[in-house]
Amino acid sequence: MGAGLLGMVIAWALAGVAVNEDHGVYGETWEIVEPDLLEWIAERLARMEADGRIDAFNEQAAERAEARVRRPPAVRGILHAEESESWLYDPTILVEEDIVNHEGVAFAHAGQEVNPLDTITLTRSYVFIDGDDEDQVRFGLERYRNRDGLVSLILVNGEPLDLMERHQTRFFFDQEGVLTNRFGITAVPASIEQEGRLVRVRQYGRGEWRVIDGGRP
Repeated sequence: MGAGLLGMVIAWALAGVAVNEDHGVYGETWEIVEPDLLEWIAERLARMEADGRIDAFNEQAAERAEARVRRPPAVRGILHAEESESWLYDPTILVEEDIVNHEGVAFAHAGQEVNPLDTITLTRSYVFIDGDDEDQVRFGLERYRNRDGLVSLILVNGEPLDLMERHQTRFFFDQEGVLTNRFGITAVPASIEQEGRLVRVRQYGRGEWRVIDGGRP
């Protein structure tokens, strides 16, 4: 007999006993009164506020939020690039239902293939680096200066605010790996930039970014 069926039989047997036998009343009985949930919460909050626990909780929450801003969770699964790789990414999508503008006019229809690069030009390149690796930070800053600032530096790990303060350059963070996942990036440093109607994705091998004894390996 399966365990589930056995449990049902036992429950049925116990229920039958409860119905058929009168065991009398043992001790006093009281009406079950359930406290109002909101009143209970209000009372607990009042006690926490009185003994200072509310202030301590708020302070801890603020500290956790600040720590998360200063060092967001690293993007999982991203390695340091060893070999150079390059591939093309096609951003074309198949529209599943009509897409309309704010006036209700459709500018893309269901079943239509749409490539955003037909109407939008990426004037910048985007470089992904590990912010805790000084060689990768140096690599990103070099590309930033060589492109006259037309580079967005995006961290997959590290502290963007600290790097901004140190280098007086804006750093972004790939929150939850949205961009690296979209473009198939598995190692850094890496970059993406427009190439016609496609996007060129590159991962840079160790020889292109690692510095040893003050020079490239």
